[in-house]
Formats: sequence, structure tokens, C-alpha cells
Amino acid sequence: MQITTAFSRSMLLVLLATVFVLGLAAAEQEAEPKVHFDVTRYNSGWITSDSNGDGRIDYALKLNDRRQKDIEAMDFSHDGYMDNFYYYENDVLVRHELDTNGNQKVDLWVFMYRGVHVRGWERDTNHDGKADLFRSYD
Repeated sequence: MQITTAFSRSMLLVLLATVFVLGLAAAEQEAEPKVHFDVTRYNSGWITSDSNGDGRIDYALKLNDRRQKDIEAMDFSHDGYMDNFYYYENDVLVRHELDTNGNQKVDLWVFMYRGVHVRGWERDTNHDGKADLFRSYD
């Protein structure tokens, strides 16, 4: 009886560990971002343009199912990497994210109110991927 109980507990632990590991793997696969820095990653589902004629996308727009703006991405520096991202809800700008130093990481987040007023901002001053300077105007 003790062997069966010990075996059952061991099998339960193995099963739980397997489920945990598979869950982590699935979470990593789902982590695909909505936007990309590399301009070549913008294809189906995005409306794109090349404003300066260099052959690379420098503007991308994604519409929601009601044909309203959802996300815009722009490459203002024309280096092949998007550096400005605009997020909309009900066709109103709610957040603007910027890569201010060209390292393909957002380091400035600007939060909007009614699409035109700045509610606040967050800044990653040491470029570790986390905001460390905050300002709120609420």
C-alpha cells in the first residue's frame, strides 16, 4: 500500500511539472508582440507605405474590425526600424510609445486623454527596459 501511494505521489509530481513546463512554453509562444521594430515584419493585416521612396516601409497602420485605427507604427529616422508607435481605442489616441535612441526598445511612454491631452509619461532613462522616471498630470 505504501509503494502505491509513493508511486502515485511521484506520478502526480511528474504530471504537474510537465503541465507547468508546457504552460511556460505556450506562454513564450504567445508573447508575439503586436508591433515590431523591423519594418520588414509588417505585411498582411497592415496598411503600409514608403514615404521617402527608399524601398522600405516607414509607415504601417492596423485597423480594427470596425475599420478604425488600432495601431500605427512609424520609422521617422528611416533606418529600417520603427521608432514611434501609436495605440488607439475607439479611434482615439490613448498611448504613444517611442524608441528615442534607436536601440529597438521603447524607452518613452506617453499616455493621452481624449486623444490630445497628455495624461502623463514614463521614461526608461537607463535603457534597461523598465520605466524609472514617471510624471502624471491627472
